[in-house]
Amino acid sequence: MATKTATLTITDIEAVELTLAYIHALDELANQVGLALRDVFEQLEHINRADIEQFIAEATPFTRAGATEAADLASAYLAEITGAPIRPSDLTMPEVAFDGPFLRTWHQLKEGYTYQEARESGASIAELTGRDATRDGASARMGQPGTKVRGWRRVITAGACEWCQVVGTQIYRTQESATFGHHGCKCEIVAVPYGTDPGKAINKVRLTELRKSGAVQRVSEARERSRERERERRY
Repeated sequence: MATKTATLTITDIEAVELTLAYIHALDELANQVGLALRDVFEQLEHINRADIEQFIAEATPFTRAGATEAADLASAYLAEITGAPIRPSDLTMPEVAFDGPFLRTWHQLKEGYTYQEARESGASIAELTGRDATRDGASARMGQPGTKVRGWRRVITAGACEWCQVVGTQIYRTQESATFGHHGCKCEIVAVPYGTDPGKAINKVRLTELRKSGAVQRVSEARERSRERERERRY
């Protein structure tokens, strides 16, 4: 029988360490793919509609590789956290909104931004697109049939918004129902195995850190300012 500390069993601590290692590895991979797509977009000579096909052709190998490697990471994590091997299965590649960087650039130009500012904004979306495609690969593997867990939890990041903090307190019955977020959200979906809940322990620590730093209060104030501007716009 595992000995206990004041708050967590040894098994719980190992689960937390394993989960943090998985999140770190997935984030590093997502960063690499995101930067690769940013570079592809920045290297385009033009940003006309005809250039979207070139972007897709050059970016697709990166998103496919990222999604596949992320799925492998998820398989290894699930096998370790549940103690049961994960059966290999065909990975359904995530749908990627490759036109997103172009749409953002065109929108910024219409709003009066300079060409350089609009291109930079589009490049940021290209980076987010690569990150999201990678995470979607992990999510697809996490949600495959036969995974024996009691639920799924969203693990918040150090800079999580107020909304993410709230939804991070919940356990979701399926991986699919836990997979949502705002644009650029970096929260990760992790398994809640039987007998332990590493995501809950991680969220508890991070929420404490956010409150101490004043980040929670700043998010609340920013949201109220946004609501006030919306009220002024309407009336």
